[in-house]
Amino acid sequence: MVGFFFNHRFQIYYMAEPIVRRSKQPRVPLSEEDGLRLSEELKANRRTDSAGDVKYEYVIDRGLDSRGRGDYYTEGYNELHRVQFRDVVRELQNDFPGETLRGLDIGCGRGVAAAQLIRFSRDRPDMQTMEMHGTNVTRRETMLPKGFSHVMPAHRLDFDSESFHFVVSTEAATRHGKRLDLFLDEMYRVTIPGGRIFFQGTPKRGQTNLTEILEGFEDKHGVSVRHTWGDAYVIDKPKAADSQLLEVPYHWRKFRQPEAGGVTELWVVRDCGIPVHDLMPNRWCDQDRTRLSLHGDVYRTTTKDGHNIVYKRSHVGERMETGKLDKDSPNPEIGYNSPYEVMSVCRRLRDIGFGTIEQLAVVEVEGRTQLAPELRDDKKYDWLHHLRNPDGDPALKRDRVYYTLWRHADCIDARKALASGKIDAEEHERIVEEHSGRLAAAGIGLMTNISDRYLLLADGGEIRRGADGKPTVLLSNFNGLRFLDPVERLSPERRKILAEQIRHMRRVNREMFIADYETERGISGHGTGDEYFEGYNELHGVDFLEEIREHQTRFPHEDVRILDTSGGTRFATEVNEHFRQHPDEARIDLSVSGITRKDVHSESQDVDIVPWERLNRRFGPESFHMVIATESFGQYSGAFDVGLEESYGLLKPGGTLYWTRVPAVHNLPQKETQRILDEFERKHGTRVEKAEGALGYRVRKPG
Repeated sequence: MVGFFFNHRFQIYYMAEPIVRRSKQPRVPLSEEDGLRLSEELKANRRTDSAGDVKYEYVIDRGLDSRGRGDYYTEGYNELHRVQFRDVVRELQNDFPGETLRGLDIGCGRGVAAAQLIRFSRDRPDMQTMEMHGTNVTRRETMLPKGFSHVMPAHRLDFDSESFHFVVSTEAATRHGKRLDLFLDEMYRVTIPGGRIFFQGTPKRGQTNLTEILEGFEDKHGVSVRHTWGDAYVIDKPKAADSQLLEVPYHWRKFRQPEAGGVTELWVVRDCGIPVHDLMPNRWCDQDRTRLSLHGDVYRTTTKDGHNIVYKRSHVGERMETGKLDKDSPNPEIGYNSPYEVMSVCRRLRDIGFGTIEQLAVVEVEGRTQLAPELRDDKKYDWLHHLRNPDGDPALKRDRVYYTLWRHADCIDARKALASGKIDAEEHERIVEEHSGRLAAAGIGLMTNISDRYLLLADGGEIRRGADGKPTVLLSNFNGLRFLDPVERLSPERRKILAEQIRHMRRVNREMFIADYETERGISGHGTGDEYFEGYNELHGVDFLEEIREHQTRFPHEDVRILDTSGGTRFATEVNEHFRQHPDEARIDLSVSGITRKDVHSESQDVDIVPWERLNRRFGPESFHMVIATESFGQYSGAFDVGLEESYGLLKPGGTLYWTRVPAVHNLPQKETQRILDEFERKHGTRVEKAEGALGYRVRKPG
């Protein structure tokens, strides 16, 4: 059933691996009249029968059938699908001008229909070049040269995603395939956006109802399956619209994916080199993943198509922690960057010579994180209301969650490189200083203080260095960066001040962010052994070793879970060391969080910023037996009542919360903080205890 015509304008590859037999007789094209007559004979030569719901077709006279190779066999396909495939080819030519039109015939038999379409294209100089492929589930005789024939199942097509402009199949899929839903997914996968799919047939007996299969397919891909007649259907795959937002070019797709939350929009950076289909949420959202950040939803995974990516949840719509900004930072009211601003800043930084991680896409899914009103910041949605998708709808919506996708780089952040000894303290400080200065000189405003965790060093076992011996550095976080307007840019004098601040970052951080007790009581953070631990005891008015032992007695069958929210101090290191040396006293599991960007003193703890209002989201409710905070609890939590509720929510029944300096916190008057404490006691039926002769407070959770 296959006729193949080769010339300089096209190639045909058939995936159906039979023994090749060529006729030695010259082939003479039929006249139109003879061709039509033969077409009618061929139709009569095929008999269709059924067994239950399964239809099958067989040839009565194979000798007659062989005469039809390459001549007008598409009439049979036209009749089955009630479409004119020549017209389909013409329409696709208009949709994809200048491209080689590629088609796939699944269950092609001997490929007569495909060959006829090739001939149709060849004989008309106004037509574009065509390339037809075919598959069979079993070996069949074809006219293909040896080596071009292959066999593959319809539900597992060995083609790249988005390879064909149109895909067609008759009953082959339902006759031989066990899973029509998988077959449809494969047809859709290999079709180019803007292409068409034609299939004909009904599921085998015992399969899920056809209506349910088609409805499930429509929900999954956000498309409509059109019924043409009988058991023939057609699917138009939406074309990925080209768009541009904030000077970044994208391919845009809108579809439905229940596993991704419903209606989904996908903005794939046009020059990222990965097909749109490969970055759809169903290709990566349910894959095994590794969490890369304590305080944010940042994960590394490998997609189903083998791409190593990192995806990050956007903070747009969340209130920025202005306590981390100095007085010379850009306007803090601007808030966190939207995902489109993140991509724009990254693109502009790369254009002016900065190393950055490689941007891939922005994904928008239904749903929104439930935040208390005081933690929300909706102004970005109003400011960027002018950004529109190709449908004319706002690109940034309040009732959506956004993720940015990045190509995974084989890197280690500067802080971990220092902790692991891959760079020394001097080089670490030089890296941070150099890149902070470069950003300032380029007109970048830092909405949050630069962190060495945002600087990735190309790793691969050993730090990779350039010809100058310096590590290769990539910027990895753009949430708090923006290009300033000329009037906002830093003056040379301000740059000098900033450079001085960066050079003495440890001292500056301590002065700006660490609770006042460290300077007031002379506890510099450089103590070792019991010195620093005793500082905590003195501040809180308790003996923490004894407190831990008491909790072990209260929870004899559990490890005592402790959260030190003053991350970066040596308290955690010293507690761990003590109980390593005295394992008979207590079994502990100590976690560290922080609101500061201090260096990590603990060798065994990975400390990162976790704002007070996100503690339960990060660690989960009722996770700890002890939660310990210093003055930062009152000074740097945006709302003291929220910080108190979040910390209390972390406690297991019977657990204890410790903190210092209330009600004399810096962000609220004394009457207000006392009112908060009174309401807290009434709400939870507990009592806040004040330590005598110290700054400490504690509250025990009933249970």
